[in-house]
Amino acid sequence: MVPKKGNWKRVIKKLENFQKDLEAKLLQTTEQAAMLVEDTAVGHLKNQDLGWTPLKKAYLDRKKKTQRESGRSLSDKILIATATYFQSIASYVDGLKAFIGVKRGVAREKDGKTDVVDIAAVHEEPITSPVPKRALWKPTFEETKPEIVKMYKQGLHEVTNR
Repeated sequence: MVPKKGNWKRVIKKLENFQKDLEAKLLQTTEQAAMLVEDTAVGHLKNQDLGWTPLKKAYLDRKKKTQRESGRSLSDKILIATATYFQSIASYVDGLKAFIGVKRGVAREKDGKTDVVDIAAVHEEPITSPVPKRALWKPTFEETKPEIVKMYKQGLHEVTNR
C-alpha cells in the first residue's frame, strides 16, 4: 500500500466547500456581468455612439412643437424623447439567470398606454414599422460578451485555486 502524503485534511475541506464557493462566485459574477451590460447600455444612450440613423427633421420639429405647447422637456437624442426609457433600464438577477433591459409593465409613456418595452422592441428589431432599426441591446451584449467570459473564467480560476 502506498502511504498517503500531503495535506489531505485541507484537500477534503476544499472539496467539501467547493460547491458552496462555486455557487457564491457564479452568483457574484452574474450580478457583476448584469451591471456591466446595464451600464454599457446606459452609456450608449448617453453617448449616442452606436451609429443609429439620425432622427428625421419632421420628428425633431414635432418634439420641439410638443415641448413648446406642453412645457414638457423632450430630448433631441435618439431613443430618448422623455427620460422614461432611459430611466427604466435595470438588471434583475435570479439565481444564475440575469435579465437586463426594460421590464414589461414597469414603465409607460406619458400617454399611459405605450409600454416602454414596446418602444425598445420596435427600435431593436423593426418588422413592419416605418421606424429605422436602432438596436441597443444586441450590440451591447456583443460588446460586453468578451469581458463577461473573462469575468467567469477569472471567477472559476479563483474558486479552483484557493
